[in-house]
Amino acid sequence: MKNLAKILVGTMLASALFMGCGGKDKAVEDTKAVEAQDDKKVEEAEKTTETEEKVEEKTEEESATEEAKTLEDYFNEHPDELKAAIDSSSSAANMDIDIKCEGNTMIYYYNLGSLTDDQIAKAKEAMTDDEWEKMATQMESAKKLMAPSIGVNAEDITMKVIYTDDKGTEILSHEF
Repeated sequence: MKNLAKILVGTMLASALFMGCGGKDKAVEDTKAVEAQDDKKVEEAEKTTETEEKVEEKTEEESATEEAKTLEDYFNEHPDELKAAIDSSSSAANMDIDIKCEGNTMIYYYNLGSLTDDQIAKAKEAMTDDEWEKMATQMESAKKLMAPSIGVNAEDITMKVIYTDDKGTEILSHEF
C-alpha cells in the first residue's frame, strides 16, 4: 500500500509534535523533516506489502473493497503496515506510540512518560481549542488520503488521540 504507511507516520508524528511543541506551527515543519528521515523504513514496509499483494494477485483497490469493510478489518489483514508506521514513529518521536483500530475508529496512543503535576497542567494548558483545531486539519487530511486505499468513506472514519503518562493515566484526549 503505497503512501498509507507515510500517512500514518505523518499523522502520528504531527500529533506527537503538537504535544511536544505545545502545538506551535513548527510541528508541521518538524513532521516533514522526520518523514524524510523515515522514508527508508516506510519504503521497506511498502515493498513487503507489495510482495504480499502480488502473491494474492489482486490490486490494492480490489483487495480493499472486497476484504476490508472497516479500518479494523483492513489493518487486521495488513498488520505489517501498521507495525511499520508505529515502529518508525515511536523511534522518531522518542516516545511510546501505539495505534489501535476499532471499527472505523483509529485510536492513537501517546505515552508521554513520567510527568509531574506541573508538567501535566502545562500540557493541558498548551492544548487550547485552537491547537486542537490545527491538529484536526492534519487528521482530516489523513482521513481523505487513507480512505480510498482502504475502501471506506473518509466521513465514516473517526480519529482519536489519547495522551497518557507512564502509568497509563489519560492526560488529554480528543476525537476528530
